Amino acid sequence: MPGVKYGTCPTCHSSRKPDYQRCYPCQEAHWLLGGDVPAVLPITYSIERSQVHYALRNYKDNFDVAVRIQFRNQLAGLLSLFMTSHQQCLAPFDVVTCLPSRKERTAAAEIVTMLKRFESIYQPVLTVGGGTTHTASADRFEASPSVEGRRVLIIDDTFTTGASVFSATSALRAAGALVENVLVIGRHVNPFKYQLSADLVEAAKDLKWAEHECVLCRTSESLF
Repeated sequence: MPGVKYGTCPTCHSSRKPDYQRCYPCQEAHWLLGGDVPAVLPITYSIERSQVHYALRNYKDNFDVAVRIQFRNQLAGLLSLFMTSHQQCLAPFDVVTCLPSRKERTAAAEIVTMLKRFESIYQPVLTVGGGTTHTASADRFEASPSVEGRRVLIIDDTFTTGASVFSATSALRAAGALVENVLVIGRHVNPFKYQLSADLVEAAKDLKWAEHECVLCRTSESLF
């Protein structure tokens, strides 16, 4: 992913307006979390109409069960490969959790629980509250008291505005958990709707894939 010199937000690694330190949704998260925003680690961009975007939509929404399983397996493989190379880049964690939807489905858990490394530490510690779904809010989720004093890693499939993961961070911290990282498979980018996103995708074309680097450990302006 392009670094901040390409006009990316240092929090979510997507586009931001040139005169702003970070994008507006991440600025909202800074207000909600008192400036202590967890480091967001996207594995890759999920560019609208791209293969990654298609996989992230269809592993949970396709009408064909076989297709859903196929994409779920592919995404689990991507997550596993990434963790093999970059788990040490994340802060230590005791618990892994995913975000439930208003339908009480936790789609990303279908991917996460396929990985043996998470077998004993995945816990569904969040439930849906009553807060808004469009902006980060302190009451969107409720966290189990069992997380008190524990280090929790949030994993989600797609990061669009970050409202969900930052709301979950607020709930977990209110319950006494330590949340330092959010790991997402795809950071959604729509170059067909937003000019800043189109400029970002264009800039990324000149960068090389560097499998040995992630946004937390990189030493060069590479694309992951």
